[in-house]
Amino acid sequence: MKTTIAFLLFFNISTLFAQSAKITGIVTTKKSTQKVAFATVSLFDVSNNSFISYTTTDENGKYEMPLTNTAFYIKIELLGFKTVQSKTVPSTTKNVTQNFDLEEDSVALNEVVVLQKKSVIKLSRDKMIVDIDKAGFGNGNDGLETLSKLPGVQLDKDENVVFRGNANLQIMIDGKPSLLSGEELKQYLKSVDGANIKSVEIIANPSAKYDASGSAGIFNIVLKKSAATGLTGNLRTSVGYAEFIRNNNGLNLYNNTEKWNLKFGMNYGYVESVNRRTIDQTVVTPTITTTLQQKNDWLPVSNNYSGNFGAGYKINKNASLGASANYSLYKSDEFTKGRTNEFDDTVYKRYTILNTQNDLVNNTLTGTVFYNFASDSLDTKIDAQINYANYKNDNDRITTNSYFTSDTNEMYRNTEDVKYQNPTNFNIISARVDFEKKINDKFNFETGSKLSYVNNDYTIILKDRNDQGEYITNTNRSNQLIYKESILSGYGITNFTKGNFDI
Repeated sequence: MKTTIAFLLFFNISTLFAQSAKITGIVTTKKSTQKVAFATVSLFDVSNNSFISYTTTDENGKYEMPLTNTAFYIKIELLGFKTVQSKTVPSTTKNVTQNFDLEEDSVALNEVVVLQKKSVIKLSRDKMIVDIDKAGFGNGNDGLETLSKLPGVQLDKDENVVFRGNANLQIMIDGKPSLLSGEELKQYLKSVDGANIKSVEIIANPSAKYDASGSAGIFNIVLKKSAATGLTGNLRTSVGYAEFIRNNNGLNLYNNTEKWNLKFGMNYGYVESVNRRTIDQTVVTPTITTTLQQKNDWLPVSNNYSGNFGAGYKINKNASLGASANYSLYKSDEFTKGRTNEFDDTVYKRYTILNTQNDLVNNTLTGTVFYNFASDSLDTKIDAQINYANYKNDNDRITTNSYFTSDTNEMYRNTEDVKYQNPTNFNIISARVDFEKKINDKFNFETGSKLSYVNNDYTIILKDRNDQGEYITNTNRSNQLIYKESILSGYGITNFTKGNFDI
């Protein structure tokens, strides 16, 4: 008995060590040995080349992933560099270290050498800047699809933006907070034309200057502006077809003078798509084994309308003020049809027919009033802004489930017919002031404060259909949430530079 217990303890301890083992390493450039940030590190199973997991390097070029229980290899990818793949690493319970040197991927045209790294990605002390225009990520894509092409970014099954495995991102537009999150942010990004995005600044580790929300980091979307004087503009359209049609159109007008900068833009997008899903489930009980074979087709057709206006006035060479407003309307007509076959001990017994019609309408309005000041020597900066966001959602969905026997095709239970409504109304107002003072070449000081007010009204109404064909509200399955919040916050940051170190 004692021997058995000792064996079990040894087994558990070994398992614990195996679970805590990690793969770590540093990615640098081959020539200059500089640390490479935001490189994608992917892990693959050697036996079938299947993808296991991924991460991205931090600002110091370091990466870390849990150890896999199979033989694997690592692949390092980053725009502007040649892809690097490691040798096979055998399955092990010990920590593994793999360092990589990346070689710049240059394209030689006669005697001219174009380095993609310099034209597409720029690294600074606290952020990475991806030039969307030069990378071509925005062509034919909306804002959400454009972000999904950035290093270390993926879209989850609900189309939320995930960076380094974390979906808690803060999105800013031209340095101003979008004040939106979740579903409302997703719909707003879909209304943005990717071709109108100039660059995206990725701040992986935000300082206290930024809001506490966004633990995964901050994405600042910088929209295109015209530097030419007088009235200028552009008109664009794109059409794509695979299994379904998609179309994006945009018009931008600019009028720049010595004192004024004016911008007006309109965009329209039409998208048809499909999502086919197959699920097989087996439920085992002491008396029977039930198998479910489910197939669903989700067929959404969406229309995006958006408009924006901005005005900036140059008070003098050091100060400017302005205002901007954005409005977007997203309409989606979504139809889902599905069938589930049921087997009892491998014998086909029943099937269920699912039909869902969902009409979705989202309205988003955002606005900003700002004031900026920068001294001649740039040692003093003041940024003040007031932001507003309103999000309205009307979701009207009818779901019908009909149940039939497989042998006679007769209904064996009543049809379930449910109407789901989800009206929401979010209002957010915020005001902030930021002050930055450069004391000397080695010492810098920043401070600021913010006041915000949130008023959210979220309602779920569930209605059952009676024998007369009327939808009656089910009070047991309906509810309303009203949330109000007021926050006053402040911050202070000091930076001291000594040699190659920042404190």
